[in-house]
Amino acid sequence: MINIIQNTIGALAKRASTAASIITQNLQLWLGFTKADVLGAELVVDGDFPTGTTAWTFGSGWSLGTDKADATDASFGSSFTQSTAISIVTGTEYQLSFDISNYVKGNVRISVGNTWSSTFSSNDRFTVVLTAFNTASLNIQTRAGGSGTTLSISNITVKKAGQFAPDKSTNTNNAKLFTGKALSFDGVNDLVDLSNPNINLKSICFWVNLGTTTEQIFNLTSTYNITAASGVITLGGTWSNSNIYVDGIATTSIGTTPKRVVITTDTDIPVNDLEFAKIGSDYGALSLSDVQIYDAELTLADALIDYNNPNDLVFNKGGSVALANLVGYWALSEGSGSIAYDSSGGGNNGTITGATFDDQQPTIPQLGMMDWAKSTPVATEVTLIQNPNEIGKDVLGNSLRLREGGFNLDGSGYGSIANSTTLTDITNGTIQFWLKTSTTKFSVLNGQSSSEFIGQTDNGVWTNGNSGTITAYKDGSTASTSPVYDGDWHFYTFTGVNLSTWTSFLISNLTAFEMDCIIDDVLIYSDLLIAKEMDNNFKTTKSKHSN
Repeated sequence: MINIIQNTIGALAKRASTAASIITQNLQLWLGFTKADVLGAELVVDGDFPTGTTAWTFGSGWSLGTDKADATDASFGSSFTQSTAISIVTGTEYQLSFDISNYVKGNVRISVGNTWSSTFSSNDRFTVVLTAFNTASLNIQTRAGGSGTTLSISNITVKKAGQFAPDKSTNTNNAKLFTGKALSFDGVNDLVDLSNPNINLKSICFWVNLGTTTEQIFNLTSTYNITAASGVITLGGTWSNSNIYVDGIATTSIGTTPKRVVITTDTDIPVNDLEFAKIGSDYGALSLSDVQIYDAELTLADALIDYNNPNDLVFNKGGSVALANLVGYWALSEGSGSIAYDSSGGGNNGTITGATFDDQQPTIPQLGMMDWAKSTPVATEVTLIQNPNEIGKDVLGNSLRLREGGFNLDGSGYGSIANSTTLTDITNGTIQFWLKTSTTKFSVLNGQSSSEFIGQTDNGVWTNGNSGTITAYKDGSTASTSPVYDGDWHFYTFTGVNLSTWTSFLISNLTAFEMDCIIDDVLIYSDLLIAKEMDNNFKTTKSKHSN
């Protein structure tokens, strides 16, 4: 009896020690939405090759060295891999980086999902982005014939590319974000026509997803243009001392997945015939987002800042150019309508012909992590982002809906959390979140079909499908069966949650119940929180969600 009492007191003390902070015991997920990372969690185990590691399986000619993998006269096709296969998703983009040192001879290549990189044959750090063809794991392979390959490999990393809201629990249940909007061109007769904007170009930045490796991207003048030819960014006209950066790396190579491209020159190009996805009589099949033109030359450091901070757009990046250098800015975030609005203040709006908007895009700038406004300048409602020249307003002067540190959903995007036993092992758990809404029909957490959902409402009480026997609470430990639609922040708790049959975990994205509201601090526990703990989490996070 004494031991039981002592154990109970110890457990309560452990819980109580977290007062004035979020309860962390049995916390399986915590999405705070303070930022979005452009890469997911590390997938490689022991990528720094510590002494005694068993995480790698070495083929002929390869061996474990000191903090590296060594190839000594390794024959053609010899390889090494992770002993336990990395979980790779077909069609997903991954960024792989590694160091080559002690180079003597030969070359190597690297793959995930049976998609191979080019070969490498010098001392350096290399980074590639590959789209998985299938679910095959990581493989590093020698390609030199003859006398073999001699070199060392170290510091290998493999991460999903995209944008992720990091999980602040001890797990890595990061949420991949799908709230980007892009304008899609069919390659037949779609374009945006901006006529003569009368601006000078020294730098242009844009997100592009090519339909094929050869496409028409931008017309600038009768002689200057930007195309892709056989997977290479190609500049028409004479660009003085040009530089091309793709995803923050100095390269001209581009594939058919979303890429951030920055092109610079040291001499003004007078843009007087600007068209998107059309050059002469030829059209491009591609998607575009976040097009920026500057009359100043960006540096490689600027390109890295631009790539690593996509949701900042032109704001607060700390680069070498000033806001006054921004002469054209088409976020292409509208989502509908026939006008591509120029947010630079130059008033060079474009006419959209044929092109359509693609919602729910990953990787590109995420509206869910920005302030924006829904505006109706014409019959069609459009979503416009911050006007950099008038803080708090869009380019039409409308007040923005501030995300206030949360996930700012406009009714079209969502977040996706990968399947994990840390979630599917939950049979009697707790879910909490902050919500700010004036809309009355939505579903908060959703599974693989329309029958799995938690926190669904249609102007009435909460309903929950295939998710346990749930009790709902509001603003602490007050039992409440209904949400509040007053446009203020409220904190909701659901206990008795059972996620054992779920295979997908989505924030929003249930057809006809998409969220047009702000959600923040999503917490999932594997046990039932008691009233005191509910109140603790409410009070601890309340200051961030003041109305």
